[in-house]
Amino acid sequence: MKMVFEYLGCFMPREEIPRQPSKFFALLADISGPKAANVIGRAANRKLCAKLGWEYHEIAGFEAADYFEAAKARLRREQKQSTSNVIVQDEVMKTSDLRLT
Repeated sequence: MKMVFEYLGCFMPREEIPRQPSKFFALLADISGPKAANVIGRAANRKLCAKLGWEYHEIAGFEAADYFEAAKARLRREQKQSTSNVIVQDEVMKTSDLRLT
């Protein structure tokens, strides 16, 4: 995988991949062919899911870039929920503090 990212870095900076996964996988397909790009894309998605502590499930009709977009959306949702939970916990703590006085 590292070799793939280093080679494709000539065409697209690595930090741009999360912002433009479709472009990345299109470059990958141009260089390696669609079948190899699909195999590499699945491996990248499995690794991404493992790093995030998620189970990887193949979804019919999903392309490699679709998994990255779905992961970004899920991360945004979880971050939003986490932020909401912190706000609720803060409010509960404030309410608890008021009751103790």
